[in-house]
Amino acid sequence: MSRNILTIITVSFFMINCTFFTNYGRDYKRSHNEYVNQNYDKAIDFCINSLKRNPNYKKSKIMYEKTVPLAINFYHSNIDKYLKDTDKQKQLIESYESLFNLIAKLEKASISKSYKKYLRPDYNQDYERALVGLANYHYNKGIDLMSYEDKDSYKAAYNEFILSSYYKDNLKNTKEYLEECRKNSIFHITIMDFDNNSKKKYDVLGNSISNKLIAELQSIPSFTEIVDIVDRKNMNIIIEQLKISESGLIEDSQIQLGEIKDIDHIIRGEINKIIINEPKHTSDRVPYNNSNGSFGGYKTHHKIEAYVLIDVYLEIIDVETSEIINSKTFREENNYVDNWTTGLPNTNSVSNFLVDVALTAILNKGNKKDRNQISSDEMLNEATNKINEKIKNHIRLFYK
Repeated sequence: MSRNILTIITVSFFMINCTFFTNYGRDYKRSHNEYVNQNYDKAIDFCINSLKRNPNYKKSKIMYEKTVPLAINFYHSNIDKYLKDTDKQKQLIESYESLFNLIAKLEKASISKSYKKYLRPDYNQDYERALVGLANYHYNKGIDLMSYEDKDSYKAAYNEFILSSYYKDNLKNTKEYLEECRKNSIFHITIMDFDNNSKKKYDVLGNSISNKLIAELQSIPSFTEIVDIVDRKNMNIIIEQLKISESGLIEDSQIQLGEIKDIDHIIRGEINKIIINEPKHTSDRVPYNNSNGSFGGYKTHHKIEAYVLIDVYLEIIDVETSEIINSKTFREENNYVDNWTTGLPNTNSVSNFLVDVALTAILNKGNKKDRNQISSDEMLNEATNKINEKIKNHIRLFYK
């Protein structure tokens, strides 16, 4: 008798534990843990998963029916609290939206319709009122910011009108204000030809850098939305008259930077240094042995080395104040090293001929005359492209 009871208890214990090894059992366990921690929404998610796997699993059904009213009441409580506080309209909307998501989730799960008895008759009126209230809040904030009439304020106002439109599409004349703020927050800049204080051989490099910079920046929509690059056709003459020194200050000029109309910033640069070590070939002749250990001849180790460095200084000048508001020096290096070996085998021994022919093919790999050596101009072009990319990203980040 006692043995039968022990067997029943053992089997029951085994079956209970087996449940928790199933997917639906594990989901129930997770649901229970979330319930204990009062994370009711997550508890419902695990209940739904459990009942999808096993629609008849009683424990998950009980947990579901117990948790749903608590989750709904949690959002009701928050809504009631935030309805009384005009400064909590954003939280009010978030609570409504979380409740709506929960209702949609319960409807889709189709486990039970009992949740409907816990819902209130109509949420839309209060929800719509909260949306309009928050839209008006951001709208009025935008109007206030526009009154300062500076770029930063117009930018901030633009963001406020975007938020207003998110809660209520085109409240009053939001679209017109968005366009006005966008136009007034755009920076108008000009990028001058970069001066070249280095090797005269590369005196067109400064022009090449600035032209490529302009072309690449103008191809980026997110940049052109906030920055307008003004045609610099006559700017070189003006800058020459202004005699901008390396410090960015103006000396001995009747024209002041602030008198340049329709331009906020001038971007200029200088190539301070170009170092070019032309490709140099060195070699070292050494003896080698055949595969059988006998003297095979001589092989020559070759090396070609080249080096390029370019150093560019960039500054952004505020036209109104004539001050340098941003500056940075960029450096890019390009090292080139190529190693190879050539040699002729000693073919006096016929028995080693075939082996040595194969060795010769390896040793003569890439004869100097046949190798595609890089030129210093190619290396400089590669370094310039990399430095262009750095400058472009720096400018983008500055105006972001």
